[in-house]
Amino acid sequence: MVIMPTKLLVMKKVIFLFLILFSTICIHSCTNDEGSEDLDLLTPEDEKEIIKDTA
Repeated sequence: MVIMPTKLLVMKKVIFLFLILFSTICIHSCTNDEGSEDLDLLTPEDEKEIIKDTA
């Protein structure tokens, strides 16, 4: 089976568009949607408090 050059170009465009869509979804899901710009750092003491509260 021989793939025609025009079909190959269409396949490349479709794959490229799929990768753009997938990367956009991944980047959007990893961003902070809460509106605050600072990061919440979890210290070992915070972990102990969380474990104590859930137990």
